[in-house]
Amino acid sequence: MEFLASLDSLTFRIVAMSITAALGAFGVVMKIAESDLNKEKARLEYDHENSQVSHDARRIGHEKDVLEARKKEADIALNERAEVAKDALGVKNATLVSLGPVENALKLMQKISPKIEKSINEKSKERKEGGR
Repeated sequence: MEFLASLDSLTFRIVAMSITAALGAFGVVMKIAESDLNKEKARLEYDHENSQVSHDARRIGHEKDVLEARKKEADIALNERAEVAKDALGVKNATLVSLGPVENALKLMQKISPKIEKSINEKSKERKEGGR
């Protein structure tokens, strides 16, 4: 305080203005730093969102591949059943209507008797056991 009291009015103004300028410059520097931090935060959030989207896309792609593999396995099994049913009915060189293997197998199974269906199940088991 003694220092400030010993200053004359002009010197006091100069010191006060210098301090004010320094504080103002410090405030500008802090605003710039805050702006840079906000930009970095936004970039990190954007990167995180993109990473999450990429992860979700990979997961969905994997699930799609698994479902396609299951569908192929089901189609193969149904086609085998349809072939066994055609053999049991004595049908040769017959083509099923292109409604898909599930519908074809269901229509074919509705036409045959329970005794033939039992025979189909037995032959299917034999083929599976023979293939192992």
